[in-house]
Amino acid sequence: MISSRHKGRELALQELYSIGVRDNLAPISVNNPIPHKAKKLNDLFLFLTSEERKDIDEAVLMYAAYLVNSALENMDDINAKILTYSRGRSLERISPVDLAILRLSFASIMFDKETHPSIVIDEAVKLSQVYSNEVNFRFINGVLDAFVHGADKQSYYKGKSGSSSPKKDE
Repeated sequence: MISSRHKGRELALQELYSIGVRDNLAPISVNNPIPHKAKKLNDLFLFLTSEERKDIDEAVLMYAAYLVNSALENMDDINAKILTYSRGRSLERISPVDLAILRLSFASIMFDKETHPSIVIDEAVKLSQVYSNEVNFRFINGVLDAFVHGADKQSYYKGKSGSSSPKKDE
């Protein structure tokens, strides 16, 4: 059985991927700026049919929207962290799917106080194994692990579960 949080992460990944693809396809100009600002729920997940959307619990959509908006609102900081912890690999050299997974995961680690970083990394690896190629999950795992262990652990673990042990995901 798929957890509601997993489904929310999956939807957030799909939305961040589609936003990334649209950004790369549309030339950036004054009339078409990069959309790194929060979006309303009705402006997200347009790839879902009306039937698909009806079948998804509202809480799942809200969680996915929270993750997407956390990533969009903090895109510059998240991109800088990806560059740092991927050992300088340019964003252009990271596949669009992997970049979306990393952006989603960094946003979750940094802003979702209810989910322990180890759960975020595990979910990112699972998403990578489903949506990316068969070996990129190692890259995703390495970047996120370097971030979590390279950062001041107390600032990321504090408030997530009250200790360094992982909290069970919903």
